This record gives sequence, C-alpha cells and structure tokens, in this order.
Amino acid sequence: MSCNRHKIHFLRELIPSFECEPGCHDCCGPVTTSAEEMAALPRKSAEEQAAALERLDCVHLGAQGCTVYAERPMICRL
Repeated sequence: MSCNRHKIHFLRELIPSFECEPGCHDCCGPVTTSAEEMAALPRKSAEEQAAALERLDCVHLGAQGCTVYAERPMICRL
C-alpha cells in the first residue's frame, strides 16, 4: 500500500459514519478527488463522463444511487 493509501484509509476511519437518505442524491454532483481514490473506482467511458457532467451528476450515480458507495471518495463521505 502506498503512503497516500494509508493516509486515506486512516482519515476515512476518523469520519463519522452516516447512511445517505435513499433517493436524495443532492450532493452527488461532479466532485474533485485524489488520483489515489479515483484509481480504486471503476473506469467510465468518455461518453459516460460527458453525460454525467452535462447533468451535473457524478459519473458513478446510478438509478438506485451510488454504484461505488463502499469505496466512495472521502469528499463524498463528508
């Protein structure tokens, strides 16, 4: 594990946990996150990224909510 990965894991443990409200998605817009965290998420095509950006949604937001909830970036946890 890289030094950054250890730091990210450590910081995630400090964030109080909460469950998102089903159907809310108010904060699921485009976000900036670290390259380390992005590398852990599934890659999306340029078309999927452009469509999400046009809707001002996160590229990982699916019909039932976040498709990467367990591995969501730190900004999404906050």
